[in-house]
Amino acid sequence: MIKARFVHIPKTAGTTVLSIMNLQYPCAAKFVFSRSWEENITRWNELSDSEKSKLRIISGHVPLQTGIQTIDEAPSFTILRDPMQRAASFCRHALDPKKGHYLWEKGIRDLDTLLDNPVRELRNLQTKILVNPPGATADDAFLDGCDHSEILAKAKMVLTDQLVAFGLQEKFDQSMVHIARAFGWRPPVYLTQNQSDRSMLVDFTPDQLAKLEALNALDIELYDFAQQRFQQEVANSDWLDGEMKRFRRWQGLARPLLKLQKSLRRG
Repeated sequence: MIKARFVHIPKTAGTTVLSIMNLQYPCAAKFVFSRSWEENITRWNELSDSEKSKLRIISGHVPLQTGIQTIDEAPSFTILRDPMQRAASFCRHALDPKKGHYLWEKGIRDLDTLLDNPVRELRNLQTKILVNPPGATADDAFLDGCDHSEILAKAKMVLTDQLVAFGLQEKFDQSMVHIARAFGWRPPVYLTQNQSDRSMLVDFTPDQLAKLEALNALDIELYDFAQQRFQQEVANSDWLDGEMKRFRRWQGLARPLLKLQKSLRRG
């Protein structure tokens, strides 16, 4: 089975995607990027050529282009999410006192303060992940002074020409069936991971929503394009109905076993 790199954009059901990959590649060698770029480079350089060649899963919250040739050339896919929903989910995550998010150490503990001091995760993150120059994080610096129409054109090109496949969180099952076919996987099965704490849902005011929209203008346009392309893919995939039926059968059989496995791990 070919290796697969999951370009993991935060708050896009990535943990669930990784659980699917782990079932597709049991006992496979993995390389997962951590938050510390220096640690990533150290761990990568410590791998032998043989160990690198055996990698089958590569993932992490880093841009598509890392500057590491072996990783940048790996067959890759990603999942996009409605930008307003993704940004709102990040806000809930960052402000949840149980999460211990790094922003709490900076004194950012309420929504207005967060929106008035937007971090990289709140500003066109999906576009940045796809087009950011090689480096540690998808920061905002390279957007300053750039032609945003050129940035968007590049991001759209990455989706259509550079990635093996992409999906939408809002069409998760269809997306994973498409990705599975592209990579030659068995029908994907999963339990949803990291479900939102309903008690932490935030009611955004119109002004707050307007700020989120302004911060994610590029992502919103990119997502509109991605939706159109995905719908075209669905319309042109005469195999999809049959694969979705097969997926549902596998999911129905596997879900009780996955729940049992999860229960045993907790025990």
